[in-house]
Amino acid sequence: MDFDDLTPEEKAILESFRKLSQSQKKAVTASKESFINWIKTSVSWVWDKIKGYANDLWSWLKGFF
Repeated sequence: MDFDDLTPEEKAILESFRKLSQSQKKAVTASKESFINWIKTSVSWVWDKIKGYANDLWSWLKGFF
């Protein structure tokens, strides 16, 4: 996979991750919860987009029931 092929969100996550120290990287990748919390705080605009997609999907699925 080439960096140029990534979405802006993926690039932002990688760029933010690369700025972390080695110990911070270990903490972020220690668990899925740690990773999600890091995205929520460090790349919050990406998290906001994810929440938006989830809310849209929820509304769409809810319309079926």
